[in-house]
This record gives sequence, structure tokens and C-alpha cells, in this order.
Amino acid sequence: MNCPILLLALLALVACSKPPDAASEVAVKVGFVAVDERAGSPVVLLEEWEGTRSLPIWIGIAEARSIASEMEKREPPRPNTHDLAKRLIEGLDATLVRVVVTELREGIYYATLVLQAEGRTLEIDSRPSDAIAIGLRMQAPLYARESLFEQPEHESDEGHAI
Repeated sequence: MNCPILLLALLALVACSKPPDAASEVAVKVGFVAVDERAGSPVVLLEEWEGTRSLPIWIGIAEARSIASEMEKREPPRPNTHDLAKRLIEGLDATLVRVVVTELREGIYYATLVLQAEGRTLEIDSRPSDAIAIGLRMQAPLYARESLFEQPEHESDEGHAI
């Protein structure tokens, strides 16, 4: 086989494949937001779309209210921070491509907002609770990294509070 043809074939294969991180992302949805009575703090449960696994993330009260109100389609009398973030993203002609809960480090979850703006892709670090609240408002798909489902059984404790 001719070297330039082989090179073109390899480039085409790479261009059509998923990025490594996307391959390890699991599509999730918000199952519910509730108060964990044992921990005394709200928890949002992410459930995989095609499967039975779930990922509980302990969050703050304000974030829980924001997520719950968006799920129930209740508009607050005044815009909250997540509404403001949505308006800023839209005002900058950007698109929220997806939300990804990326890792659990020292009992704290991390997430990323993946934005598309002016032909560029931007990854913005975020707390999962904020990312989920913004993602719901912008009807963006939610994902969690596969490795998070492989963690030991989740316990409700202050280390998980986001």
C-alpha cells in the first residue's frame, strides 16, 4: 500500500472516532432530588439512561431547589444564578453541548460544562450541582464518567457534600 494513502486512511479513522473521554462517558438523567435524612442534606440521583446504575451526589440546598424547580418547570419570581448563567451563555452566542460529571477526588465530585462558541470548544470547570442545574435549563445532555460507577458503594457523608 502506498504511504500517503495509508496516512490518509489513518487520519480518516482518527477523525471519525470518538475522543477518548467521550468513549468513557455514560448518558445519565436526573432521577430525583431529595433530602438524605441520615446526612441531613439534599442529594441528586443521576441514573444511566440505558442501564440500572445510579450515582448519588450530595449537594447544597439552593442547588437542590434550583434543580427541583427546573424539573417541575416552576419559574422563580426572580432569576437565580443558574438562570443568569443560561442567559450569559445564550447572550454570548454559545451552546452548551453537554455536562459531564468527571471525577470523584477526596470525596468531592467535579464536573465540566462543554460549550461551543465561535467554532471553539470550551470546557469550564463546575460543581456538579451547578452544571446539572444549568444543563437542565439548557436541555443539554448529561453524562458521568464510567469510572464513577466503578467506585465503592456510595455513603452519605459530609465528604460528598457539593
